[in-house]
Amino acid sequence: MRIFEPALRQLRPGGWSVFGPTSFRRYLEENGFDDRRIDTAAMISVDSLDRLAPELKEAEAMVLRLGRAQDGPGTQFAVIGTPGRLEDFFLIDADVFTQTEPEVYVPDCDLREILPYYLLPKLTERCLVNLAFASGLMGYALGLDKPWPRAAPATGAGTFSFTVVPYPGGDALKHVSGQVEIDALFVGRRSGHEIAFVLESKMEPASSLAKHKLVYASKAVTPRLGSTPVVAVYLRCETHGSTVWYDIVECAEPNTELIRLRAVQHRRILLDLQVVV
Repeated sequence: MRIFEPALRQLRPGGWSVFGPTSFRRYLEENGFDDRRIDTAAMISVDSLDRLAPELKEAEAMVLRLGRAQDGPGTQFAVIGTPGRLEDFFLIDADVFTQTEPEVYVPDCDLREILPYYLLPKLTERCLVNLAFASGLMGYALGLDKPWPRAAPATGAGTFSFTVVPYPGGDALKHVSGQVEIDALFVGRRSGHEIAFVLESKMEPASSLAKHKLVYASKAVTPRLGSTPVVAVYLRCETHGSTVWYDIVECAEPNTELIRLRAVQHRRILLDLQVVV
């Protein structure tokens, strides 16, 4: 099923344009698709370029999930047609992982504090994120003032409303009371200034991260932070035997325009858990 074909036919060829926002369930019904056979989240909440529907890739178009529908049931979505700039909606690993030679990090903590991570036969993504904090690796990678944050970062989800501009000169799209998941939220000091960091972590094989995952999380927390700046961080974790590979990409403070979120620093850091035994 090429679900997005009807939406794509309404976009302007070769330029920026938007279909929607509109109810995804209503869209499916109007175009003869059985919504009971379609995974809404998989179709319209895409977190990497690999998972974008084939017809969207072919047309160089992006899809965004935008919260509660205003013109029908369920969730609303929009399809954005681009002038050959689909990849601008993603942080592509091959482009943003610029440090090819990894650094080896020696934990800056009492090694007994991270011994449990060595004892577990398999570490989950959440464990690997917590390990980055407990060992001091995250504070080191981001150049934070000591004492570094070591407690497990806050994580959770909630419903949030905000606006997002998908591309330069485009109209703002409303994200209405939609769920946003935050993999990690923490506050650190750098050069004496407090900064809130939102982090999106990935462990499974992939080659990119959709920028809206970081921008949505940033916009969700910003209203409660006052003048405290928000920095978005993309973290990819891999395990190789007893060694954990961390790719940590710090991004510029999220811009109003989604595609202008950009990577400003990459660190590739290895942590060998055998040092704790």
